Amino acid sequence: MVIVPELLAQKTAALLSSALTRTVNEPGAPGLRFPRLRSGATRVSEQEARVLMCQALESAGRTYSVEYPTSETFSFTGSTPMSARTDLVVWGELGLSIAVEFKAGQPRQADVDKDMEKLAVENVRALWFHTLESTNARTLPTLFRKLSLGVAHGAERLRATNAAAADDHDLTVAVAVLHGKQIGLWLQTVTFSQGLNEDLSAWNTHTT
Repeated sequence: MVIVPELLAQKTAALLSSALTRTVNEPGAPGLRFPRLRSGATRVSEQEARVLMCQALESAGRTYSVEYPTSETFSFTGSTPMSARTDLVVWGELGLSIAVEFKAGQPRQADVDKDMEKLAVENVRALWFHTLESTNARTLPTLFRKLSLGVAHGAERLRATNAAAADDHDLTVAVAVLHGKQIGLWLQTVTFSQGLNEDLSAWNTHTT
């Protein structure tokens, strides 16, 4: 059975919401607990989404790897080119099926560009899973702009690569908002050459 990135993102977002709102002892709730800061506030990071996506894959009987070495080399720090690491890869019958990168909050543009570049040149379907604890009027437009620039950066690397196997392929961007008026999962699937549409109306939204 083929794992569809959009459905994997929806399942992960539902588990995130359940872990945040249900008690651990409640039937059907994930065993994951979000840590609390000294202030009492809940700390939300990319790590919770990665753990819960692994649980979703386990439940579906799928094989995966974490921190998987890339096939291409990179020189992000200006040093000698070397393999990077993809946060999570999902295996299919014929090899790698999906490459996944996780982020949370409002990352630096350089960090978005770096991880989008990895997804662009790996030549498998790509999933970007992003967690936001909450939003205000500027949160999503600011993040979508960063992601759009990151996709464009990945497309530029894809065009410049010398790897014969590198080709344009699908990228699913999933943004899980855990609190507030914009709560839910925001989804958009594009190709790297097509680019990401920043307009909020271009995104499909799903309740979690």
